[in-house]
Amino acid sequence: MNILEDITSALFGEMKAEIRELWLWPMTARLGEPLRYRMVIFPKENVELTNIMIRLICFERGVHGHGKNRYIKTYGIYEDRRDLGPGILTAAQPMNLEGEFIIPRTLPSSFIGRYNSIVWNVEARLMISNWPDVVKNIEIKVIPYQYPYNQTIPENAQTQNIVPAK
Repeated sequence: MNILEDITSALFGEMKAEIRELWLWPMTARLGEPLRYRMVIFPKENVELTNIMIRLICFERGVHGHGKNRYIKTYGIYEDRRDLGPGILTAAQPMNLEGEFIIPRTLPSSFIGRYNSIVWNVEARLMISNWPDVVKNIEIKVIPYQYPYNQTIPENAQTQNIVPAK
């Protein structure tokens, strides 16, 4: 359990439902290729959901200022969101959801620098009526798009004459 779950259970009691598993494959995704997911939801009692959401997010995390004036700011780059709508979950009957995201190949890949980073994240969220949301986040690594080796150079592409070293 994490600190948020401890505080929530202290204030509201036992969680009504949980995201028991969130599988992503491949864990090292590539731009332009699919990222598959499987989510297993386990309700501990009958639960009315206002929404089940899973989203793929890309954002830049930037560090600004120095010393006591240092702060971190995030800038959204991309979001692909799947809203699965409202529903009722029956106690002790797991629900399996599967799907995939296609990661656009024109976006930046994961990057970690001293003051900036590009972060890719998958967030699953259960929105329960009159109850705190149940959230699970997984950060993923996204590598650049790999152009096929048999791809020919377009005729209108500019080329550079390379002179061999002597």
